[in-house]
Amino acid sequence: AKSFLITEAIRGEGGLLKLPPEAGAAAGQRFMLSHDERAELAPRDVVARAIDFEIKKRGLDYVHLDISHKPADWLIEHFPTIYARCMELGIDITKEPIPIVPAAHYTCGGIVTDLHARTDIPGLYAAGEASCTGLHGANRLASNSLLECLVFAEAAVNDILSLPKRELPALPEWDESRVSDPDEEIVIAHNWEELRRFMWDYV
Repeated sequence: AKSFLITEAIRGEGGLLKLPPEAGAAAGQRFMLSHDERAELAPRDVVARAIDFEIKKRGLDYVHLDISHKPADWLIEHFPTIYARCMELGIDITKEPIPIVPAAHYTCGGIVTDLHARTDIPGLYAAGEASCTGLHGANRLASNSLLECLVFAEAAVNDILSLPKRELPALPEWDESRVSDPDEEIVIAHNWEELRRFMWDYV
């Protein structure tokens, strides 16, 4: 099945990370305390690296995230979407753990900007997750992404308004055929699983 995001709120609400049956004698054991004293409440980068370490060290395909110790009604009320999706896959989170792996579900950008959101190309500004402002370390905290958009968008606007006005050049209509290659897109589509594994293992 296609993977989907299990919210970090499950850890925040008491979900425990445990080793699956494939871990042999260690099956069912929590492992986060050996990586960080905050255990499952450690920051997401610490938790992701710990899961990755355990998977590689023990030759596992996944670890378990277990919140089945919470009341069933409470779980269904608090996590209805995750409950429903897991049930579609035959996993009842009120009775059994969820198999999980770390996932890169966002990218903190690579376009370097200054404090006015200016790039090194005159007239080009970047704000939000496309930009590299220095506000984020290994964790892009959830609300920080919105905060960064607001702060640097305002900085960009103020900088633009401070510049002398000039006429915009005439822009040609967008021509998709000049920027994308249908043959390349087909190859990517056909080799999607191979590309995913390559990026996961080596990039």
